Amino acid sequence: MREALKRLDVSPLGSGALAGTTASIDRQALAHELGFRAASENSLDAVSDRDFALDLLNAAANGMLHLSRLAEDVIFYCSGESGCFSMSDKISSGSSLMPQKKNPDLFELLRGKTGRVLGHQHALQITLKGLPLAYNKDMQEDKVGLLDALHTYQQCLAMTAFAIPELTVNLAHAEKQAAMGYSNATELADYLVSKGIPFRDAHHITGELVVKAQQAGLPLEQLALADFQAVNALIDDDVYAVLELRYGLNKRTALGGTAPAAVKIALKHAQDWLHAAEAASKHVRQARLSDVDKICELIAYWAEQGENLPRNKADIMQAIHGFAVAEIDDQVVGCAALYVYSTGLAEIRSLGLFPQAQGKGLGAELVSWLLWKARELGITRTIVLTRVPEFFGRLNFRLTVKEKLPEKVMKDCEICPKKHNCDEIALEYFL
Repeated sequence: MREALKRLDVSPLGSGALAGTTASIDRQALAHELGFRAASENSLDAVSDRDFALDLLNAAANGMLHLSRLAEDVIFYCSGESGCFSMSDKISSGSSLMPQKKNPDLFELLRGKTGRVLGHQHALQITLKGLPLAYNKDMQEDKVGLLDALHTYQQCLAMTAFAIPELTVNLAHAEKQAAMGYSNATELADYLVSKGIPFRDAHHITGELVVKAQQAGLPLEQLALADFQAVNALIDDDVYAVLELRYGLNKRTALGGTAPAAVKIALKHAQDWLHAAEAASKHVRQARLSDVDKICELIAYWAEQGENLPRNKADIMQAIHGFAVAEIDDQVVGCAALYVYSTGLAEIRSLGLFPQAQGKGLGAELVSWLLWKARELGITRTIVLTRVPEFFGRLNFRLTVKEKLPEKVMKDCEICPKKHNCDEIALEYFL
C-alpha cells in the first residue's frame, strides 16, 4: 500500500480537459505547494489515467488474499480435526445445533469479504479496458468500488488485529500433533548424510525405515536400535537425539527458518519495520533541499546548548540525502541524519527537536525511520554517541565502548571542543 501511495503522489492539476492549460502557471511549484511529490508529465495521461486506483485495488486485493489464507489456517487449527488453537468467546459464537462447538465467525467473514474486494478490482479493469484516452463518463464507476474496497480492507485488517490476541495455542496438543506424521524423517536423512551416505541413498533408507515404523504402529523415534541397524549398520544410538522434535526445530536457524532464534530475529525485523512505517505515516519524511534552512536552525540551536557539533549550510546541503525531518502541521520541527562511514558502519547524529516539539515521540520516530533506511541500504550496525543513553536504550540500543569506534574518533572527535573531556556515551544497534 505504501508503494502504491508513492505512485499516486502526482498532481494532475493544470492538465485541463486533456491537452493542458493556457494559464501561465508553474505546475511543479503548484504541486509541491499542495503537498504532492511532483506534477504529472503528460496531460492526456493525467486525465485518462486510473492506474493509481488499480494500484490501490491491487494492494487491497493482495492483502485480502493473504488475510483469507491466514483465516483458512486459523479455521482449520481451531477445528476438531486439529485442535491446536482455541478461540475466546470474543471472536466466536456457539453452534445452533452442537452446544460444545465454537464457530470461527470472524475468520469466516474475513474469507468471505475477500471475494468482494477482488470483485471491485476486476470490475474497474473491465471498465477501463475498452476506453479511449482522455476522460469518459464510464470512469465514474471507479469511485464506489475503490472506496468500498479500501474501506473493507481497512476493516478486515482491524478485525484481524483484534482477533489474533484472542487465539491461544494448545501447546501440549500441538506438540503431540507435531510429533506425528514422521516429520522427523528429514532429520533422519540428514543424519545418514552426516555418516557419509549420499543423500539419494539416505532418502531411500529413510523411506524404508518410515515404512517399518508405520507397520509397527510406532513413530520413528520409538523404533528399536536393532530395527534401525537391520536397514543400515551405520545407524547408532546417537540417532535418537537427532529424532527429537526440538532438535529438528532448533536446527532451522537460517534466515526465514522456524527455529525459535530465527523467529525472534524475524519478529525484531518486523517490529523495526512497523515502527519505521508508523513514523513515515505520521510525521517523518526524507529531507529535501527546501528543508536546509530549518535543519541549519535546528543544528545551530542544539550546538549552542552544547549537544551537537555545529554544521555549516554547505555540509548540510551536501549530506541532505542522509537527513530525515519531523513535521507538525507541515512545519519542520526536528531532524536527524544517518552518516555512513567508509567501513559500512553508520551513525545516527544531528538528532534534535525544537523545544515546543519535544515530548511527542518525534525523536523516537526519527530514529526508527533512519534505522529502517539503514537496513534498506544493507547496513548491519548503527551507532550513536549521546548524553541521553536512556532514550536510545528504550529503542533497544545497547551500550558499547568508544574505543571500538575508530571511524567516529577520527571523523569528529578531533574537532570537538570536549575532545579531552568527553561525556558522551556510545551505543550500538545491530540490524
